[in-house]
Amino acid sequence: MIKVTLTYHRPFYTLVPVRNDLTQQIIDHLSEYETTDGNAFFQYDYDIPDFIREKKSVKRFLKNGDREVTILVDPWELGHVYGYDTHTIFE
Repeated sequence: MIKVTLTYHRPFYTLVPVRNDLTQQIIDHLSEYETTDGNAFFQYDYDIPDFIREKKSVKRFLKNGDREVTILVDPWELGHVYGYDTHTIFE
């Protein structure tokens, strides 16, 4: 499992691994396709993938309008959030 932080920036959300080395791996992998800071971007709360949105702490976070929440997610699923076969760096 990978620890990530979901942050609300009004009106959008970002998701990023807590560990800087994992964030750098994502940046390095995606550099072939796009410029990124390692954050996954979600325009609206309903754009947040179900495997994240369905966690109890995230449901509370969304309901209460908190600024951020840190959760554990499956690396393979996290990689799919970024696209461009990013899941392969976690294999």
